[in-house]
Amino acid sequence: MSTKYVILGAGPAAQAAAKEINLYDDDAQITLYSAEDSAPYSPVALPYLLSGEMKEEDLFYKCTALPAENISFFRNKKAASVDPASKTVLFEDGETAVYDRLLVAIGASPAGKDIPGIAREDVFVFRTLADYKALQDRLERENKEVVICGGGLVAVEVAEKLASAGCTVTVVVRSRLLRKYFSEEMGACITELLRKHGISVRDGRNVAAASKKDGKIRLTLDDNTALSADLVVAAMGVNPNSLDGLETDGAIEVDEYMRTKWEDVYAAGDVASVLLFNGEKRPCPISPEAAAQGKTAGRCMAGAKVPYDAAVPANYLRIMDQDFFSMGVSEGNRADGFVTLKKQEEDSFLRLTIKDGCLVGAEGRNRKDIHPGLLRFLIRSGVYVEGEKDLLLEKPKETALWLAEQCRRAGIG
Repeated sequence: MSTKYVILGAGPAAQAAAKEINLYDDDAQITLYSAEDSAPYSPVALPYLLSGEMKEEDLFYKCTALPAENISFFRNKKAASVDPASKTVLFEDGETAVYDRLLVAIGASPAGKDIPGIAREDVFVFRTLADYKALQDRLERENKEVVICGGGLVAVEVAEKLASAGCTVTVVVRSRLLRKYFSEEMGACITELLRKHGISVRDGRNVAAASKKDGKIRLTLDDNTALSADLVVAAMGVNPNSLDGLETDGAIEVDEYMRTKWEDVYAAGDVASVLLFNGEKRPCPISPEAAAQGKTAGRCMAGAKVPYDAAVPANYLRIMDQDFFSMGVSEGNRADGFVTLKKQEEDSFLRLTIKDGCLVGAEGRNRKDIHPGLLRFLIRSGVYVEGEKDLLLEKPKETALWLAEQCRRAGIG
């Protein structure tokens, strides 16, 4: 008898899982349920729609290859609850689905869009295709003075794309740009780059008051600075989505096989709390890791025992024709045993962070000669680089390749 695989979600984790299940189980019956009203797509491409660098139809190009005959896909099907005892999913429209194995890949949602003094229709988020359409529709009908509240990757990417589309953009961030993703030095570099291209960045500031009069939004910051806007984009982080019946205090904790504490229930992507390379356990909300978790979940759901490697947070950013990456620890305190090596040139930068002789972090700007995936492999595998650390800084690509080859010969990684 065919196994019924139910996948809640249609993002990178869900798509990767469906493909893997299909590879490992020839008789699988796979059904994906998406809460959205669209075909599967990759959310990381959404900012490029704002600038016109990508058309909406291009968004689905790489996501149409889900192998077809035994995979069903339903849109506008938002799950309301799961009953692990009866192995049943209840959807908000009242319909149900019975599963043999379930993957929860329902992602995360913006942390909030309520700004006192401003109507909800004047505050936008940017997480889904529907969010893009709502924002784009408003921009096409009105003036284009935009304030973005938040300082993460979404805030920076949306700011750049809106500015390139002709909008006047101000970013308000309570601490500094990209605090969770890049070192203070790299964050300052990106801030200056945005400012050089006409984007105002008000760092270390909060919105103290807001109002709307004669069609214009007025924001007052906590330093009494007044800002004017036609609309506001709230980009203040995300929270994992939840389901009744699978109650947790946030993300769903999984083991190395993406299994939850409920029998035959797996989780992957932004909703899953996974083991990181440094021993932490939390979500790792980046698209490559979501896909890797989905692949692991799919294989294991289909019976293969292939564990998920500990996650290494990695961020890649291209703005204003400049390339930035960071992975692992972006900066560490020497008092805690971290050693930092840095190479600065006129238009490029490389920083390596080492602890106990192992590479634990890397960060770079305009270093296309480097393959970040190799550095990520060294971090994930806990490779000892103490004797080659200076060479790794001077010739990162060649040295990382050599170290990776030594690992391969030793059966590491």
